[in-house]
Amino acid sequence: MDVDALRLAPWLLRAAIEVDANAINKASPEDTKALFVGLFENISHAFLAPMSSSKSRGKGRSESDATANEALTDALSGSLRVAVDKKLYSPMDDGKVENAVKMFIDGVAASAMQDDVRAEGWSRVICASTALDARLIEPHAEAMLTLLLVKSNDDDSERVAVVQTLTKTFADMRRVPDLIRSLGQVFAKANEEGKIVRDSVISEGVLQGLQHAAAAVPLAQTPELMIVCREVLIGAYDANATDDILDKLARIVQNVLGTCPDNPGEPMMPAAKECLDGFTDEITKRLCDDPSPARAGVLLRAYVPVASLLRGLSEVADAAALQSYFKTDIIELCDIVKKLVRQAPNAAPPCEKAEAAAIGSAIQRVKLVSRLRYPREDVTPDEAAKAGKEIKNLLSVCFRLVPDTTGGAGYDAPDVKAEAWGVLTEAIQLWYEFASDVQIMDYYRCRLETDLQGGSLSEAEEEKFSELIVTFKPWVRAIESVILRSAGEIAQELSGATASNALCDVLEDVVTDCVRSARDPTGARDTFGRFWGAANSSLQKKGVDEKSNIVETSAVKRLRRALEAAERIQSRAVVHMNAGSFSIALQVSDCVTFTAAACGMKSAMDLCVRSRSLAAFLASNDEDAASIGVSVTNSTLHYQEATVQIARTLPDAADVAKFLASTTAEFNSGLVGSALSAKASVYGRAVSLVERLLETHLIPIVDSGSVDAGAELSALLAESAFVAGAMVHSDPLREKFGWTEGNPDFVDDEAHTEITDERGEALSGYWDTTARVREHVETFLRAVENGKIAIDASSIEIVTTCVSAVGYALGISATLLDFGEKFHRTLHPGCAQLALSIATKLLLQSADAMSTHAAARLVNYIGAACDALKQTGPQLTPDAHASFVAILMTTYTNGTRVAVEREGVTNAMPSQQLCDALDLTLQELLIGTGKRPLNTLYAACMDAFKTADAESRRDHLSTDRLDVSLSAPIWVLSHLIETFYFSKAIRSAAQENVEALMDACARVLSVATTVPNASAVVEKVLGIVTEFSRLGARCEMSTRCVSRLCQLPGVACSPEAVVDDEASSTTVFSQACELMGAILKARHDHLRRAVSSVTVACSDLLAALRRLKSRDASDDVMNACASKLSYVYEAAESSGLDRYCTHLLADAITAITGGGVGPVAESALRPGLFALLDACGDRELQQLHTALGAGAGGARRVVFTALREQHKLTHKFTGRV
Repeated sequence: MDVDALRLAPWLLRAAIEVDANAINKASPEDTKALFVGLFENISHAFLAPMSSSKSRGKGRSESDATANEALTDALSGSLRVAVDKKLYSPMDDGKVENAVKMFIDGVAASAMQDDVRAEGWSRVICASTALDARLIEPHAEAMLTLLLVKSNDDDSERVAVVQTLTKTFADMRRVPDLIRSLGQVFAKANEEGKIVRDSVISEGVLQGLQHAAAAVPLAQTPELMIVCREVLIGAYDANATDDILDKLARIVQNVLGTCPDNPGEPMMPAAKECLDGFTDEITKRLCDDPSPARAGVLLRAYVPVASLLRGLSEVADAAALQSYFKTDIIELCDIVKKLVRQAPNAAPPCEKAEAAAIGSAIQRVKLVSRLRYPREDVTPDEAAKAGKEIKNLLSVCFRLVPDTTGGAGYDAPDVKAEAWGVLTEAIQLWYEFASDVQIMDYYRCRLETDLQGGSLSEAEEEKFSELIVTFKPWVRAIESVILRSAGEIAQELSGATASNALCDVLEDVVTDCVRSARDPTGARDTFGRFWGAANSSLQKKGVDEKSNIVETSAVKRLRRALEAAERIQSRAVVHMNAGSFSIALQVSDCVTFTAAACGMKSAMDLCVRSRSLAAFLASNDEDAASIGVSVTNSTLHYQEATVQIARTLPDAADVAKFLASTTAEFNSGLVGSALSAKASVYGRAVSLVERLLETHLIPIVDSGSVDAGAELSALLAESAFVAGAMVHSDPLREKFGWTEGNPDFVDDEAHTEITDERGEALSGYWDTTARVREHVETFLRAVENGKIAIDASSIEIVTTCVSAVGYALGISATLLDFGEKFHRTLHPGCAQLALSIATKLLLQSADAMSTHAAARLVNYIGAACDALKQTGPQLTPDAHASFVAILMTTYTNGTRVAVEREGVTNAMPSQQLCDALDLTLQELLIGTGKRPLNTLYAACMDAFKTADAESRRDHLSTDRLDVSLSAPIWVLSHLIETFYFSKAIRSAAQENVEALMDACARVLSVATTVPNASAVVEKVLGIVTEFSRLGARCEMSTRCVSRLCQLPGVACSPEAVVDDEASSTTVFSQACELMGAILKARHDHLRRAVSSVTVACSDLLAALRRLKSRDASDDVMNACASKLSYVYEAAESSGLDRYCTHLLADAITAITGGGVGPVAESALRPGLFALLDACGDRELQQLHTALGAGAGGARRVVFTALREQHKLTHKFTGRV
């Protein structure tokens, strides 16, 4: 067999047909078909030729034989695809091609009855034949399925794809019952011959295809489908089919009947009801014969959808719940389930597949019977009690799969790979309300602690558990239990691994005491204090064991799993949990992981960070958790000193930053989240602790010049002390009602805080308490200003943190000005000026060396300084205002460049944290300023636009990308338009500069459409122009300016415009339509003289929409873009253009004729076209009707006439209802 010739055959056939089609003297269709037949018959005869029995089974075959068979299959399937593509075959004809294909299909069907048939290639050949003409396959469905599922050795993926295609084909022809009958015949014959049916038939893809096909069955055909399913299953069962065949048939019946359509809200059809009752009787009869576990499981699996269909309407469901599961008292479901489910979690089941069916049946029954447990007048107490007993019995059997976890961590792990376990876990929403707390605790705990590598508990499942209010408390208790048990195991392991470490002995006592008294916060506080004292002492004496490398154990993995689950607890859920005991568990986890990190376990530091972050989260949302957190972080210096000791040994600066940040967050949350009655003492202790830390770690570096983790932590805590200062006499803002109705009293706005003498006294007292802290911070900043401390990567974070602390102190000072004069306090002007000098210098000179978080701190300080100046004076001079804005714009550009170059973001803007800080500070500078600084600001933005335009004319763009270099001016202009209504000065400056700005925008838009990576610039510039256009009479423009603005959509959507990707083209098109709509709605007075520009712009948008369609844009994209253009047409109708709308309508009719924009876009455009029809008078419409008949063979007139008819029927109001 010539393999190369076979591989070339389809290609040569296609090439020959295409050459003949393009030749001057074209070949006749008969010649083309003769060429196909001559090639196809030879290949098909070779494919159907009998093979020796050994080769047909894949034995005794050489590599060359396999290659030849592969080439033959490719040649045959390729030839059939050519017939499809070139339309050589027509089911309505009876020519040579049709006869050749029919003979081939008949030969394929005959091959299914032979033993010496080939074993490969059937999937591709049958798939290609189905694509050619599915009606040829339909009479031979049994033969085709036999070849695919019994005799073929093709890949499972190929078989699955072909069976899915056949299923869809039969569904489209409304012949699903015939397909099921053919499948039953395949199974029956395979059973008679002792052959195996491939598992592909019950793959997920095939079963889903059967579900979709059954759901599409006409309602009148439902009884027939039920009868076929019943005959197929019961027939195989009575024929003593193998357990494997019966299981596969039961799964098929389960999926088909599970989606079998019925009429919602109506009683079941009598024929269907009769069929299901007969099915029930058949299954009940065979279950009474005490079948083997496997066969009993088959009957249960098939009965699940039958019971579901019989349940029907609510009154029928009540009757079904009152009756036995099988509608007879001879057998009970609970007795059968007890026989099929294993006796213990790790015991072997009688039959694994039957066990899964039993669990499914039990859960279905539990859900049905549960309707009798709700308080109802029509259910007697005896009926409710009986239902409760049945639920309890069934769930107790189901929970044999779940181990008893109360006896310690050494319980038997569940068989998570068993199918029954999957059924139990996937159906939790059906049974969770009826299980006891002990059962749910066992279930959750073993889900957390088992299969750590495989991650048996997914994130989606955990979120579902958190949303199920009934099970939330057991879920949280399970997490808490796993944390404590894992911590105990880790402590024992550390004690055994490092026998000489006394800290491990203390740790074991801590864990034991906290586990024993988990509900006793007082005892826990003393225990934690003892541990951190020992930890600090041990680390000062021996340090961290950096040479040791303790291997991560299963207990550590379980702890990580529990912490990951805890991280998904939402703030609104804290009110439903015992946050105090959970906080104790997290503190135990902190102690254990801290000790493990000190003993050399590399991965323990991440767990320590997570534990502290979670403790901070709880402290900010619960007073008991805050009290426990404060007792750890504010009692003594041991906690902070031990943190510093271990932070100094971390090699990665990012790890140090995370560790210290979590420590600071816990410190801050303990202050803010404390009860109001305890805040005075808590804040006092915190300030004293911060003073001592600053004296110990920060002030010494003024002389030494060397910084370390201690200085960074002390600076962070000083900043945190001032951050929390504003809440020194305020109740914590937190959710109190959880899931129920939200918290109506929750107001997250300091402006609503009542100004009272008590609060003023508390704030001023706290200010006086922090005097030494402010002095230490100022001393450090003075040393930085004088050059005693070098600004480098190691010190810049500390410097920015101290500047930020001064900023928060300024905020407290400004807040005190709202109270009586006796409470007024002010920050020393020299300290504020010093911090401002350092902040501006760092932003301009060291932007590349600092993180975005540090830059955000400095920007926030500038905002705080500007706010303080507004309250205390003097006002900023125009030059000072311009300097601050220039600093912000430079910072914005630098932040954007970092985000684009280092982080690879596509949207050119700084990180969200820096962006928020810049937004607030710029708004602080804009509100309340005079017109002169604002004019300067407009001029700076326009100069940046003009510079980009000038560089493009010289063919010399800057080294920065355009979206980076113009990010700051665009950002400033966006804020200027957002604050338009805030002051008269802003409105006056906008009026004076609007026309010059619009010209600059037009220039930069022309540049942005010619360079790559600038689609965002186009979109944002169009957005700025749109917002100014919407202002209408509040910001006047000349007709010349409006006319030029109408040209911008055409520039943005021109064929030559460079677009980054499809998403960018969609957003640009949408924004261009928004601009046109804004002009049409808000600039009425100028439209008459700019109407030509309007019509040209709308024509350009239509052309852009057609180009999107030509590039095969998705339906969603076409719908979105056409909807935007429809908005433009609707705006044109309401703008008073009147007869000019006829021109827009004519362009639209021309564009949609012949499917130029596609059916999806045409449908989305229709509201706009109807609006244009409303705007046109009868005379204009008659003129348009006449004009459209001249071209396109009258097709445009046909489209126009159909549109008018639809407009009259569905849109236009004629005065009649």
